[in-house]
Amino acid sequence: KDSKIVKDLKQYCDNWDKAKAVNRGVYFFGNYGTGKTFYASCIANEIRNKGEYVLIGSAAELVRYFTRDYGRNEEAEDQVRRYPLMVIDDIGVERGNENTLSVMNEIIDMRYMAKKPLIVTSNFGLEELYKGSGIYGERIASRLEAMCVPYKVTGKDRRKNG
Repeated sequence: KDSKIVKDLKQYCDNWDKAKAVNRGVYFFGNYGTGKTFYASCIANEIRNKGEYVLIGSAAELVRYFTRDYGRNEEAEDQVRRYPLMVIDDIGVERGNENTLSVMNEIIDMRYMAKKPLIVTSNFGLEELYKGSGIYGERIASRLEAMCVPYKVTGKDRRKNG
C-alpha cells in the first residue's frame, strides 16, 4: 500500500541489470507483519521472471543450508557467490547463537566480496544492527549499508484480524 516503495521497487526491477552491475540491493526493516517479506518476494519473483537464479530463505534456513551435515556445504557456498540475487529474510532473529552469527557474517561477506546484490528483511534498522552483538553487528551493518538501499516499512500488522 506504500506507493513510494512500490514505485521504487518496480524501478529497481526494471533497472535490474544496472542494480546488479553496481551491487545494489534493498534492506527492508520495520515492525512485524508490515509487508517486508512480501516486498522482498515480489522482487525475487520478478528477477526470476527475467531468467535469473535467486537464492532465498530465512536467515536461520540459510545458515542451516550453509552448514548442512555439520560441515561446509560447498554447493551452498557456490550459490552464495554465484547467484545473481540472494534474499535473506528475518536477519537479526538468529543473534543469540555465536556459531550462527559467525556463519551469517560469512554469508554476507561472501556476497559482498563477490559483488552480488542482496535483498534483506529485518525487524531491526541498520543503526540497531550496528549496536548489536559487538563486532558482528558492526561488520554486518557496515556491509549491508554499503550494499543496500534501506526502506522502512510501516503500518499495522497485516496478519492480525481487524
